[in-house]
Amino acid sequence: LIMAISYAAFSSVLNIQGTTSISSNWNIKITNVTSKDIVGSASNQEEPSWENLTATFNTNLVSPGDSITYEITVSNEGTLNAKLDKITLSDTNNPAIKFETSGLTEDDILNAGSNTTLNVKVSYDINITSQPTSTISVLTANLEYSQANGSESSGQTAAEQLIAKVIDTGDGLYEDFTEIGRYVYKGTNPDNYITFNGENWRIVSVETDNTIKIIRNDNLNNMPAYSNVSGTPTNTAVAPIDFGYVSNMPAVNKVYQSNDNTRYSAVTTDYCGYATSASDYSGCNVWGSRTTMLDANGNHVTKMAREIGSIVTYDLPEEDAYLNTYLNGTYYTSLSNEAKDQVQEHSFNVGVQNIDINNTLVTEVAQEKANTWKGKVGLIQVTDYIKASTDSSCINMYSALFGNDNSQCQNNNYLYNGTNYWTMSPCSRSTSYIVWGVYAGGSINSYSGTNIFGVRPVIYLKSNISLSGSGTSNDPYAIIA
Repeated sequence: LIMAISYAAFSSVLNIQGTTSISSNWNIKITNVTSKDIVGSASNQEEPSWENLTATFNTNLVSPGDSITYEITVSNEGTLNAKLDKITLSDTNNPAIKFETSGLTEDDILNAGSNTTLNVKVSYDINITSQPTSTISVLTANLEYSQANGSESSGQTAAEQLIAKVIDTGDGLYEDFTEIGRYVYKGTNPDNYITFNGENWRIVSVETDNTIKIIRNDNLNNMPAYSNVSGTPTNTAVAPIDFGYVSNMPAVNKVYQSNDNTRYSAVTTDYCGYATSASDYSGCNVWGSRTTMLDANGNHVTKMAREIGSIVTYDLPEEDAYLNTYLNGTYYTSLSNEAKDQVQEHSFNVGVQNIDINNTLVTEVAQEKANTWKGKVGLIQVTDYIKASTDSSCINMYSALFGNDNSQCQNNNYLYNGTNYWTMSPCSRSTSYIVWGVYAGGSINSYSGTNIFGVRPVIYLKSNISLSGSGTSNDPYAIIA
């Protein structure tokens, strides 16, 4: 209350005048300036303007905590790639007024024909409790560009380049509050496009080991489909039926019927709990097998609990899941040699997941980490989908569940593409063939692994790569080895 009274007693409006310019000898220029993320009583004294190499804004801040962010678009309309050599910021050092920049960093490459953005946030220091002596501050930001070689590296690793652009509002890269040192992309359309294997992919996260997790932007085409189990089961693995080529395939492990013709099991083990009818003859939902599954500490395991909190363990199947086998065999083999050289074999979290309204994302990430699998190609975890949304009501798996009135995780979420597609997270429940997937409507749901759904491969890029480009759809990041 005292602070509120002192704010109300302020008689003068703080006025900020800003200028941004570019030193350049070719066709690089400022093409737009917009104000966004207006907080409190902040306002533009006059609308931001720009002309070729200069952008100007004039801001009024009324009370501590007020702020405006200006998004300045820099375009390379020439035919030469450019490198940002230096950003010089100078202001009149008014202690009441704070300037913060994000987006552009030194050594960024701006390819010919592409755009990038510099964000300048102007704010009234929230800690100010009395009228400042000076009510005016002037900021000048100068961006110095030079010609870049076509394959020039910034000298920074991809992780360093991306982390330098971390934000806390809007579309972009955020700190992952569930895992210290990890960063995740959020929002409707963040600048996380990247070219891999000659295709469009999206960056999901920067990992704690500085590898870069990416997902194919579109579902795979031309993937073989396997049949759902139907008719009289046999004592051999479910065989593929030639449906031609489709874009979807089931996620589960191969299954066998027991010899007494009354019980059904996964690859002659009892992981599936010996279902008692052919309708349960649907396979196992785990990604790995008894020879590839690991615990949270990286130790090999041959058994795991099907349900969270259960002390009952089941034998793991003898073979990896259909998708696991396909993606790390036929699909991986089809990648270019250059792409294979960029892939880092990595641990994927494949622990079972359950729905609990009281769960936090921290709890759900811990559940995923209970079991891991190490390989080259996987899928997203179900928590990756939840973390990608900036909707404040998307807080855990329950909030993303199909049929839940509060399901809003499809909002402001670049991983939502309007199709059904698999995650690699098995469902914790008494039936052992249920896998979590992303529903075409935007929520998550648990499905029998024999359903025919889309597949979006996920890989980790090596930590020693660098990037060029700005990450937009028109100028995706390019990998520099």
